[in-house]
Amino acid sequence: MGCDIHFVIEKKKGHGWFGLSGTDYGYRPGAKERHYNFFSELAGVRGEGPDAKGVPDDASDLTLECLNHWKGDAHSMTYYSVEHFVEVWLKCNKDLNMLVEDNMYAILDKCLDLGQIADEKNWQKHYRIVIWFDN
Repeated sequence: MGCDIHFVIEKKKGHGWFGLSGTDYGYRPGAKERHYNFFSELAGVRGEGPDAKGVPDDASDLTLECLNHWKGDAHSMTYYSVEHFVEVWLKCNKDLNMLVEDNMYAILDKCLDLGQIADEKNWQKHYRIVIWFDN
């Protein structure tokens, strides 16, 4: 049985977080990939890695809706800045042709326009990804 990654991209709005896009309710092509060394680097899923941090206390409504959809079948919930998520993706996929549309970096770029948000002041503090897995 395979393990799939799911995530919601969130942006800081005032004192909370707003869900911009999620793999369960939006653009999804590359999220069907099963890169187990990437999964282990994120949350120790299918390999050695850091412990999952759980769902953030201030998760967006979209994140909570997506997680509720899984009715307990989601596991290893964690979250990272978009910057860290992309760094881990690139580290785990050094040999991947980044021009291939069906990869995680392309998904993030389409959802966020990474070039544009990188121009925002302190953008690293304003975007995060809440991640979970299913089997």
